[in-house]
Amino acid sequence: MPHASVGDRRLPIHANLENLKKQAKSLVRAIRAAEPDALKRLRAVTALPADPSCAQLSIAQFVLAREHGFASWARLRASLSDTGSRPVPGTEGDEDRHIGLPVIPLRDLVLFPDETLPLFIGRQKTVNAVRASLPDKDMVAITQHHAEVNDPSEQDLYKVGTLVSPLEWVTLNDGSIKVRVQGRAAVRIEALDFSGPYIAATVNPLAATPGQVTPGEIKRAQELFCRLAALLELPGALASAITQASTAKRLTELSRRYLGLGLRDQQRVLEFADPAESLEFAVAELTSLERDIEAIRLEDYVGQYRIAPDLAIDVLAEQGNLLAVSPWDRLSLRALGRDRFRPLADSHALPIPKSVSLESAMAAQRSSLAYCFVRDESGGVTGVTRTDRTGAWPTARRKGFGEPGAVPSDEALRQHVGRYEVAPGNERLISQKSGGLDCDGSQLCALSATDFFGKTEAIRVRFKLNDEGRTVGMRVTTTSATLHYYKMD
Repeated sequence: MPHASVGDRRLPIHANLENLKKQAKSLVRAIRAAEPDALKRLRAVTALPADPSCAQLSIAQFVLAREHGFASWARLRASLSDTGSRPVPGTEGDEDRHIGLPVIPLRDLVLFPDETLPLFIGRQKTVNAVRASLPDKDMVAITQHHAEVNDPSEQDLYKVGTLVSPLEWVTLNDGSIKVRVQGRAAVRIEALDFSGPYIAATVNPLAATPGQVTPGEIKRAQELFCRLAALLELPGALASAITQASTAKRLTELSRRYLGLGLRDQQRVLEFADPAESLEFAVAELTSLERDIEAIRLEDYVGQYRIAPDLAIDVLAEQGNLLAVSPWDRLSLRALGRDRFRPLADSHALPIPKSVSLESAMAAQRSSLAYCFVRDESGGVTGVTRTDRTGAWPTARRKGFGEPGAVPSDEALRQHVGRYEVAPGNERLISQKSGGLDCDGSQLCALSATDFFGKTEAIRVRFKLNDEGRTVGMRVTTTSATLHYYKMD
Protein backbone atom coordinates (compact mmCIF):
# COMPACT_ATOMS: atom_id res chain seq x y z
CA MET A 1 0.00 0.00 0.00
CA PRO A 2 1.47 3.41 -0.91
CA HIS A 3 2.59 5.61 1.95
CA ALA A 4 0.63 8.70 2.96
CA SER A 5 1.80 12.05 1.65
CA VAL A 6 2.50 15.08 3.84
CA GLY A 7 -0.53 15.82 6.04
CA ASP A 8 -2.53 12.81 4.84
CA ARG A 9 -2.34 10.92 8.12
CA ARG A 10 -4.31 11.86 11.21
CA LEU A 11 -3.36 11.03 14.76
CA PRO A 12 -5.73 8.54 16.37
CA ILE A 13 -7.69 9.84 19.37
CA HIS A 14 -5.60 7.77 21.78
CA ALA A 15 -2.26 8.34 20.05
CA ASN A 16 0.75 7.35 22.15
CA LEU A 17 4.06 9.24 22.10
CA GLU A 18 6.09 6.13 22.92
CA ASN A 19 4.57 4.33 19.94
CA LEU A 20 5.48 7.23 17.65
CA LYS A 21 9.04 7.19 19.01
CA LYS A 22 9.27 3.51 18.09
CA GLN A 23 7.94 4.31 14.61
CA ALA A 24 10.63 6.96 14.22
CA LYS A 25 13.37 4.53 15.24
CA SER A 26 12.04 1.93 12.81
CA LEU A 27 11.90 4.53 10.03
CA VAL A 28 15.44 5.80 10.57
CA ARG A 29 16.74 2.20 10.39
CA ALA A 30 14.91 1.78 7.09
CA ILE A 31 16.36 5.05 5.75
CA ARG A 32 19.88 3.99 6.73
CA ALA A 33 19.29 0.70 4.91
CA ALA A 34 18.12 2.67 1.84
CA GLU A 35 14.79 0.86 1.69
CA PRO A 36 12.81 2.31 -1.27
CA ASP A 37 9.58 2.98 0.64
CA ALA A 38 11.44 4.79 3.46
CA LEU A 39 13.40 6.93 1.00
CA LYS A 40 10.16 7.73 -0.85
CA ARG A 41 8.56 8.91 2.39
CA LEU A 42 11.62 11.03 3.16
CA ARG A 43 11.72 12.50 -0.37
CA ALA A 44 8.08 13.56 -0.05
CA VAL A 45 8.98 15.74 2.93
CA THR A 46 12.53 17.01 2.37
CA ALA A 47 15.70 16.49 0.35
CA LEU A 48 17.53 13.19 0.73
CA PRO A 49 20.75 13.38 2.81
CA ALA A 50 24.02 12.98 0.95
CA ASP A 51 24.61 9.67 2.75
CA PRO A 52 21.37 7.96 3.95
CA SER A 53 23.40 5.47 5.98
CA CYS A 54 24.35 8.35 8.33
CA ALA A 55 20.78 9.70 8.75
CA GLN A 56 19.95 10.78 12.30
CA LEU A 57 16.81 10.02 14.28
CA SER A 58 15.63 13.65 14.05
CA ILE A 59 15.06 13.36 10.31
CA ALA A 60 12.72 10.36 10.80
CA GLN A 61 10.89 12.26 13.55
CA PHE A 62 10.48 15.20 11.15
CA VAL A 63 9.02 12.90 8.47
CA LEU A 64 6.46 11.47 10.92
CA ALA A 65 5.47 14.95 12.10
CA ARG A 66 4.93 16.22 8.55
CA GLU A 67 2.99 13.08 7.56
CA HIS A 68 0.60 13.74 10.44
CA GLY A 69 0.18 17.38 9.44
CA PHE A 70 2.48 19.02 12.00
CA ALA A 71 5.27 21.47 11.17
CA SER A 72 7.84 19.76 13.42
CA TRP A 73 8.34 16.89 15.86
CA ALA A 74 8.25 19.40 18.72
CA ARG A 75 4.70 20.42 17.79
CA LEU A 76 3.56 16.83 17.36
CA ARG A 77 4.98 15.95 20.77
CA ALA A 78 3.41 19.05 22.35
CA SER A 79 0.00 18.08 20.98
CA LEU A 80 0.26 14.65 22.63
CA SER A 81 1.42 16.01 25.99
CA ASP A 82 -1.53 18.42 26.14
CA THR A 83 -4.31 16.86 28.23
CA GLY A 84 -6.82 19.39 26.95
CA SER A 85 -8.03 19.85 23.38
CA ARG A 86 -5.53 18.82 20.73
CA PRO A 87 -4.65 21.54 18.15
CA VAL A 88 -5.60 20.73 14.58
CA PRO A 89 -2.54 21.03 12.28
CA GLY A 90 -2.74 23.90 9.83
CA THR A 91 -5.39 25.86 11.75
CA GLU A 92 -4.97 29.32 13.17
CA GLY A 93 -4.12 28.02 16.64
CA ASP A 94 -1.19 26.03 15.24
CA GLU A 95 0.62 29.19 14.11
CA ASP A 96 0.38 31.32 17.27
CA ARG A 97 3.13 33.64 18.40
CA HIS A 98 6.46 31.97 19.21
CA ILE A 99 8.25 33.30 22.30
CA GLY A 100 11.92 32.86 23.23
CA LEU A 101 13.07 31.15 20.01
CA PRO A 102 16.89 30.86 19.70
CA VAL A 103 18.23 33.08 16.90
CA ILE A 104 20.81 32.20 14.22
CA PRO A 105 22.19 35.46 12.74
CA LEU A 106 23.20 34.84 9.11
CA ARG A 107 26.07 36.52 7.25
CA ASP A 108 25.66 37.07 3.47
CA LEU A 109 22.75 34.60 3.33
CA VAL A 110 18.96 34.70 3.29
CA LEU A 111 17.35 31.36 4.14
CA PHE A 112 13.93 30.75 2.57
CA PRO A 113 10.95 28.58 3.59
CA ASP A 114 11.08 25.03 2.14
CA GLU A 115 14.86 25.41 1.63
CA THR A 116 17.27 22.93 3.21
CA LEU A 117 20.80 24.23 3.83
CA PRO A 118 23.90 23.31 5.88
CA LEU A 119 25.08 26.10 8.21
CA PHE A 120 28.52 26.36 9.83
CA ILE A 121 28.05 27.88 13.31
CA GLY A 122 31.16 29.38 14.93
CA ARG A 123 30.12 32.39 17.06
CA GLN A 124 29.66 31.35 20.69
CA LYS A 125 26.19 32.87 21.16
CA THR A 126 24.98 31.15 18.01
CA VAL A 127 26.54 27.84 19.09
CA ASN A 128 24.60 28.23 22.37
CA ALA A 129 21.42 28.89 20.39
CA VAL A 130 21.81 25.75 18.28
CA ARG A 131 22.62 23.59 21.30
CA ALA A 132 19.51 24.90 23.08
CA SER A 133 17.39 23.88 20.08
CA LEU A 134 18.72 20.37 19.52
CA PRO A 135 17.39 17.85 18.83
CA ASP A 136 14.03 19.10 17.57
CA LYS A 137 13.12 22.61 18.75
CA ASP A 138 12.46 25.46 16.34
CA MET A 139 14.89 28.32 15.74
CA VAL A 140 14.67 31.52 13.71
CA ALA A 141 17.31 32.48 11.11
CA ILE A 142 17.70 36.25 10.65
CA THR A 143 20.00 37.90 8.12
CA GLN A 144 22.42 40.62 9.23
CA HIS A 145 22.54 43.97 7.43
CA HIS A 146 26.35 43.81 7.44
CA ALA A 147 28.31 40.54 7.40
CA GLU A 148 31.37 41.99 9.16
CA VAL A 149 29.47 42.56 12.45
CA ASN A 150 30.51 39.78 14.85
CA ASP A 151 28.14 40.60 17.72
CA PRO A 152 24.92 41.90 16.10
CA SER A 153 22.51 44.17 17.93
CA GLU A 154 18.81 44.61 17.17
CA GLN A 155 19.65 47.33 14.63
CA ASP A 156 21.98 44.94 12.78
CA LEU A 157 19.23 42.39 12.02
CA TYR A 158 16.35 42.49 9.54
CA LYS A 159 12.79 42.49 10.86
CA VAL A 160 11.71 39.40 8.91
CA GLY A 161 13.38 35.99 9.26
CA THR A 162 12.68 32.32 8.66
CA LEU A 163 11.47 29.72 11.14
CA VAL A 164 13.78 26.67 10.82
CA SER A 165 13.99 23.14 12.20
CA PRO A 166 17.27 21.22 12.74
CA LEU A 167 17.61 18.00 10.71
CA GLU A 168 21.22 16.84 11.14
CA TRP A 169 24.20 18.20 13.05
CA VAL A 170 27.78 17.47 13.99
CA THR A 171 30.21 19.19 16.38
CA LEU A 172 33.58 19.96 14.77
CA ASN A 173 37.04 19.81 16.37
CA ASP A 174 37.20 23.55 17.10
CA GLY A 175 33.86 23.53 18.96
CA SER A 176 31.84 24.93 16.07
CA ILE A 177 28.74 23.13 14.79
CA LYS A 178 27.65 22.12 11.31
CA VAL A 179 23.87 21.90 11.29
CA ARG A 180 21.50 21.14 8.41
CA VAL A 181 18.26 23.06 8.77
CA GLN A 182 14.90 23.12 7.02
CA GLY A 183 13.23 26.49 6.42
CA ARG A 184 9.53 26.34 7.31
CA ALA A 185 7.88 29.78 7.27
CA ALA A 186 8.64 33.49 7.03
CA VAL A 187 8.10 35.24 10.36
CA ARG A 188 8.04 38.85 11.53
CA ILE A 189 10.37 39.68 14.45
CA GLU A 190 8.32 41.30 17.22
CA ALA A 191 11.04 41.47 19.92
CA LEU A 192 14.62 40.37 20.59
CA ASP A 193 16.22 39.50 23.94
CA PHE A 194 20.03 39.78 24.19
CA SER A 195 20.34 39.18 27.96
CA GLY A 196 20.80 35.39 27.91
CA PRO A 197 23.49 33.02 26.58
CA TYR A 198 21.99 33.40 23.10
CA ILE A 199 19.74 35.86 21.26
CA ALA A 200 16.06 34.96 21.74
CA ALA A 201 13.20 36.19 19.56
CA THR A 202 9.46 36.60 19.80
CA VAL A 203 7.99 36.14 16.33
CA ASN A 204 4.65 36.07 14.52
CA PRO A 205 3.87 34.43 11.17
CA LEU A 206 4.19 36.82 8.23
CA ALA A 207 0.61 37.50 7.25
CA ALA A 208 -0.14 36.98 3.56
CA THR A 209 -1.86 39.80 1.67
CA PRO A 210 -4.45 38.60 -0.85
CA GLY A 211 -3.61 39.64 -4.42
CA GLN A 212 -4.80 38.85 -7.91
CA VAL A 213 -2.36 37.12 -10.27
CA THR A 214 -3.76 35.60 -13.46
CA PRO A 215 -2.53 32.31 -14.97
CA GLY A 216 -1.48 34.31 -18.06
CA GLU A 217 0.85 36.50 -16.00
CA ILE A 218 2.47 33.44 -14.41
CA LYS A 219 2.85 31.79 -17.83
CA ARG A 220 4.60 34.87 -19.30
CA ALA A 221 6.98 34.97 -16.33
CA GLN A 222 7.72 31.24 -16.80
CA GLU A 223 8.54 31.77 -20.51
CA LEU A 224 10.90 34.67 -19.68
CA PHE A 225 12.58 32.62 -16.95
CA CYS A 226 13.02 29.61 -19.28
CA ARG A 227 14.71 31.80 -21.93
CA LEU A 228 17.20 33.07 -19.37
CA ALA A 229 17.83 29.59 -17.95
CA ALA A 230 18.79 28.38 -21.44
CA LEU A 231 20.92 31.48 -22.09
CA LEU A 232 22.83 31.06 -18.82
CA GLU A 233 23.10 27.25 -19.13
CA LEU A 234 21.56 26.82 -15.68
CA PRO A 235 20.90 23.29 -14.29
CA GLY A 236 18.48 21.15 -16.29
CA ALA A 237 16.37 20.56 -13.18
CA LEU A 238 15.54 24.26 -13.20
CA ALA A 239 13.31 23.93 -16.30
CA SER A 240 11.02 21.43 -14.56
CA ALA A 241 11.01 23.54 -11.38
CA ILE A 242 9.90 26.57 -13.42
CA THR A 243 7.07 24.73 -15.17
CA GLN A 244 5.88 23.28 -11.85
CA ALA A 245 5.91 26.66 -10.10
CA SER A 246 2.23 27.58 -9.89
CA THR A 247 2.49 30.62 -7.61
CA ALA A 248 4.02 34.07 -8.01
CA LYS A 249 5.93 33.67 -4.73
CA ARG A 250 7.57 30.42 -5.90
CA LEU A 251 8.67 31.95 -9.21
CA THR A 252 10.18 34.91 -7.36
CA GLU A 253 12.10 32.58 -5.05
CA LEU A 254 13.44 30.63 -8.05
CA SER A 255 14.65 33.86 -9.68
CA ARG A 256 16.43 34.76 -6.44
CA ARG A 257 18.06 31.34 -6.13
CA TYR A 258 19.44 30.96 -9.66
CA LEU A 259 19.92 34.44 -11.07
CA GLY A 260 22.24 36.01 -8.52
CA LEU A 261 20.09 38.60 -6.72
CA GLY A 262 21.94 40.66 -4.13
CA LEU A 263 21.40 40.20 -0.41
CA ARG A 264 18.98 43.13 -0.05
CA ASP A 265 16.87 41.95 -2.97
CA GLN A 266 16.80 38.41 -1.55
CA GLN A 267 15.59 39.80 1.78
CA ARG A 268 12.96 41.78 -0.09
CA VAL A 269 11.74 38.57 -1.74
CA LEU A 270 11.45 36.91 1.68
CA GLU A 271 9.36 39.82 2.98
CA PHE A 272 6.87 39.86 0.09
CA ALA A 273 3.30 39.22 1.23
CA ASP A 274 1.47 40.39 -1.90
CA PRO A 275 1.79 37.80 -4.73
CA ALA A 276 1.14 40.44 -7.43
CA GLU A 277 3.96 42.61 -6.10
CA SER A 278 6.18 39.54 -5.85
CA LEU A 279 5.62 38.58 -9.50
CA GLU A 280 6.10 42.17 -10.69
CA PHE A 281 9.48 42.26 -8.95
CA ALA A 282 10.57 38.92 -10.46
CA VAL A 283 9.61 39.95 -14.01
CA ALA A 284 11.43 43.29 -13.65
CA GLU A 285 14.61 41.54 -12.42
CA LEU A 286 14.49 38.91 -15.18
CA THR A 287 13.89 41.51 -17.91
CA SER A 288 16.74 43.70 -16.64
CA LEU A 289 19.10 40.71 -16.53
CA GLU A 290 18.18 39.69 -20.08
CA ARG A 291 18.96 43.21 -21.35
CA ASP A 292 22.25 43.35 -19.43
CA ILE A 293 23.47 40.07 -20.91
CA GLU A 294 22.57 41.15 -24.46
CA ALA A 295 24.46 44.44 -23.99
CA ILE A 296 27.69 43.03 -22.50
CA ARG A 297 30.98 43.93 -24.22
CA LEU A 298 33.62 41.38 -23.21
CA GLU A 299 36.40 43.79 -24.19
CA ASP A 300 35.44 46.01 -21.23
CA TYR A 301 36.75 43.38 -18.81
CA VAL A 302 39.94 42.24 -20.57
CA GLY A 303 43.15 43.07 -18.70
CA GLN A 304 45.41 42.15 -15.79
CA TYR A 305 44.17 42.44 -12.21
CA ARG A 306 46.61 42.37 -9.29
CA ILE A 307 45.77 41.16 -5.77
CA ALA A 308 49.32 41.55 -4.46
CA PRO A 309 52.61 42.79 -6.02
CA ASP A 310 53.45 39.27 -7.26
CA LEU A 311 49.92 37.81 -7.56
CA ALA A 312 47.68 38.54 -10.56
CA ILE A 313 44.61 37.34 -12.49
CA ASP A 314 44.63 37.69 -16.29
CA VAL A 315 41.23 38.12 -17.96
CA LEU A 316 40.97 37.42 -21.72
CA ALA A 317 38.15 37.20 -24.29
CA GLU A 318 37.74 33.72 -25.77
CA GLN A 319 35.01 32.35 -28.07
CA GLY A 320 32.22 34.57 -26.78
CA ASN A 321 33.17 34.11 -23.11
CA LEU A 322 35.73 35.49 -20.69
CA LEU A 323 38.76 33.43 -19.69
CA ALA A 324 40.15 34.03 -16.20
CA VAL A 325 43.66 32.69 -15.61
CA SER A 326 44.85 32.74 -11.99
CA PRO A 327 47.56 30.89 -10.08
CA TRP A 328 44.86 28.47 -8.85
CA ASP A 329 42.91 27.61 -11.99
CA ARG A 330 41.92 28.50 -15.57
CA LEU A 331 38.20 29.24 -15.92
CA SER A 332 35.95 29.96 -18.88
CA LEU A 333 33.31 32.38 -17.60
CA ARG A 334 29.75 33.01 -18.79
CA ALA A 335 27.80 36.16 -17.92
CA LEU A 336 25.42 35.93 -15.00
CA GLY A 337 24.36 39.53 -15.52
CA ARG A 338 26.28 42.76 -15.92
CA ASP A 339 29.68 42.56 -14.17
CA ARG A 340 29.00 39.08 -12.72
CA PHE A 341 30.31 35.88 -14.35
CA ARG A 342 30.35 32.21 -13.39
CA PRO A 343 32.57 29.33 -14.59
CA LEU A 344 31.39 26.90 -17.26
CA ALA A 345 30.87 23.30 -16.17
CA ASP A 346 34.00 21.93 -17.85
CA SER A 347 36.54 24.53 -16.69
CA HIS A 348 36.71 24.22 -12.90
CA ALA A 349 40.01 23.29 -11.29
CA LEU A 350 39.92 24.01 -7.55
CA PRO A 351 41.21 21.45 -5.02
CA ILE A 352 38.54 18.93 -3.97
CA PRO A 353 38.19 17.86 -0.29
CA LYS A 354 38.91 14.15 0.11
CA SER A 355 35.76 13.55 2.14
CA VAL A 356 33.47 14.67 -0.69
CA SER A 357 32.85 12.94 -4.01
CA LEU A 358 34.43 14.63 -7.01
CA GLU A 359 31.10 15.18 -8.77
CA SER A 360 29.26 16.71 -5.80
CA ALA A 361 32.24 18.90 -4.81
CA MET A 362 32.63 20.22 -8.34
CA ALA A 363 28.91 21.01 -8.51
CA ALA A 364 28.94 22.79 -5.15
CA GLN A 365 31.98 24.89 -6.03
CA ARG A 366 30.66 25.79 -9.50
CA SER A 367 27.35 26.94 -8.07
CA SER A 368 29.01 29.38 -5.63
CA LEU A 369 32.12 30.51 -7.55
CA ALA A 370 31.81 33.81 -9.40
CA TYR A 371 33.88 36.75 -10.65
CA CYS A 372 32.30 40.13 -9.79
CA PHE A 373 33.82 43.14 -11.56
CA VAL A 374 34.00 46.58 -9.91
CA ARG A 375 33.36 49.89 -11.70
CA ASP A 376 34.15 53.49 -10.79
CA GLU A 377 31.72 56.44 -10.97
CA SER A 378 32.40 56.93 -14.68
CA GLY A 379 31.50 53.30 -15.42
CA GLY A 380 35.03 52.01 -16.08
CA VAL A 381 36.01 48.55 -14.82
CA THR A 382 38.64 49.06 -12.09
CA GLY A 383 38.87 45.69 -10.34
CA VAL A 384 37.45 42.21 -9.79
CA THR A 385 36.46 40.24 -6.70
CA ARG A 386 36.40 36.46 -6.72
CA THR A 387 33.79 34.79 -4.52
CA ASP A 388 33.31 31.14 -3.58
CA ARG A 389 31.72 29.12 -0.77
CA THR A 390 33.92 30.85 1.82
CA GLY A 391 32.86 34.37 0.80
CA ALA A 392 34.58 37.17 -1.12
CA TRP A 393 38.35 37.18 -1.68
CA PRO A 394 40.26 40.50 -1.82
CA THR A 395 39.47 42.81 -4.74
CA ALA A 396 42.16 42.67 -7.44
CA ARG A 397 42.96 46.11 -8.88
CA ARG A 398 43.07 46.45 -12.64
CA LYS A 399 46.42 47.53 -14.08
CA GLY A 400 46.48 51.32 -14.24
CA PHE A 401 43.93 51.80 -11.46
CA GLY A 402 46.20 51.63 -8.42
CA GLU A 403 48.56 48.95 -7.17
CA PRO A 404 48.31 46.72 -4.04
CA GLY A 405 50.00 47.91 -0.87
CA ALA A 406 53.64 47.38 -0.04
CA VAL A 407 54.94 44.12 1.43
CA PRO A 408 55.08 44.24 5.28
CA SER A 409 58.46 44.55 6.95
CA ASP A 410 60.46 41.48 8.00
CA GLU A 411 59.73 42.33 11.64
CA ALA A 412 55.96 42.35 10.98
CA LEU A 413 56.21 38.98 9.23
CA ARG A 414 58.49 37.45 11.85
CA GLN A 415 55.99 37.82 14.70
CA HIS A 416 53.57 35.47 12.91
CA VAL A 417 56.12 32.64 12.71
CA GLY A 418 55.34 29.69 14.96
CA ARG A 419 53.13 26.66 15.56
CA TYR A 420 49.35 26.97 15.75
CA GLU A 421 46.78 24.48 17.03
CA VAL A 422 43.01 24.16 16.53
CA ALA A 423 42.76 20.80 18.36
CA PRO A 424 45.19 18.15 19.60
CA GLY A 425 46.84 16.68 16.53
CA ASN A 426 45.52 19.43 14.22
CA GLU A 427 48.36 21.91 13.85
CA ARG A 428 49.79 24.28 11.24
CA LEU A 429 53.31 25.64 11.02
CA ILE A 430 53.93 29.22 9.82
CA SER A 431 57.45 30.03 8.63
CA GLN A 432 59.01 33.04 6.91
CA LYS A 433 59.91 32.71 3.23
CA SER A 434 61.24 35.22 0.65
CA GLY A 435 59.35 38.33 1.64
CA GLY A 436 56.24 36.39 2.62
CA LEU A 437 55.12 33.44 4.73
CA ASP A 438 54.71 29.70 4.28
CA CYS A 439 51.77 27.76 5.78
CA ASP A 440 52.73 24.07 5.84
CA GLY A 441 54.04 24.24 2.26
CA SER A 442 51.52 26.75 0.90
CA GLN A 443 53.30 29.96 -0.06
CA LEU A 444 51.45 33.07 1.15
CA CYS A 445 51.47 36.58 -0.33
CA ALA A 446 50.90 39.56 1.97
CA LEU A 447 47.87 41.75 1.41
CA SER A 448 48.57 43.61 4.66
CA ALA A 449 50.53 43.00 7.85
CA THR A 450 47.88 40.50 9.05
CA ASP A 451 46.10 39.33 5.87
CA PHE A 452 47.67 36.77 3.50
CA PHE A 453 46.60 34.97 0.35
CA GLY A 454 47.76 31.68 -1.20
CA LYS A 455 50.03 32.25 -4.17
CA THR A 456 49.40 28.91 -5.88
CA GLU A 457 46.52 27.50 -3.82
CA ALA A 458 43.09 28.89 -2.88
CA ILE A 459 43.85 29.58 0.79
CA ARG A 460 43.52 32.72 2.89
CA VAL A 461 45.14 33.37 6.28
CA ARG A 462 44.23 36.24 8.59
CA PHE A 463 46.22 36.66 11.83
CA LYS A 464 44.63 37.83 15.08
CA LEU A 465 46.47 40.28 17.36
CA ASN A 466 45.90 41.04 21.04
CA ASP A 467 45.66 44.53 22.56
CA GLU A 468 49.46 44.68 22.73
CA GLY A 469 49.80 43.95 19.02
CA ARG A 470 51.15 40.42 19.47
CA THR A 471 49.98 37.52 17.29
CA VAL A 472 47.74 35.14 19.27
CA GLY A 473 46.00 33.13 16.55
CA MET A 474 44.93 32.92 12.92
CA ARG A 475 41.92 32.10 10.77
CA VAL A 476 42.59 29.76 7.84
CA THR A 477 40.01 29.72 5.03
CA THR A 478 40.07 27.23 2.15
CA THR A 479 37.46 26.09 -0.38
CA SER A 480 36.25 23.42 2.05
CA ALA A 481 36.33 24.98 5.54
CA THR A 482 37.25 27.86 7.85
CA LEU A 483 39.18 27.04 11.04
CA HIS A 484 40.47 29.21 13.87
CA TYR A 485 43.96 28.27 15.15
CA TYR A 486 45.63 29.47 18.37
CA LYS A 487 49.34 30.18 18.65
CA MET A 488 51.16 27.67 20.86
CA ASP A 489 54.30 29.68 21.62
